[in-house]
Amino acid sequence: YREWLKKQVGAYVLKEAALLIASGSYSELDEIILVSCPDEIRIKRVMQRNALTDVQVRQRMQQQMREDEMRPYCRFEIRNDDTHLLLEQIQFIDTQLRVLSVSKR
Repeated sequence: YREWLKKQVGAYVLKEAALLIASGSYSELDEIILVSCPDEIRIKRVMQRNALTDVQVRQRMQQQMREDEMRPYCRFEIRNDDTHLLLEQIQFIDTQLRVLSVSKR
């Protein structure tokens, strides 16, 4: 991973990982972005996408870290709740990450 990372030329590199904090691999990263969503919306989306029942989704969620447990590790948050504009949030974070990238050079 480190060799691959050294070859990257962009302002920043994104890594998607569901267990980033729980596994401890967050410590290798400069910044973390939390994508949050109210439980009821998450449940509805997972039920539609994976053809699971409400109970099955809730059981899975009980095995995962809660957003409030992850939030202290994250500098940024994207609220994916159908009320906040995603593009606006992403553009803001992109700008911040580019500034941070320049300051670390």
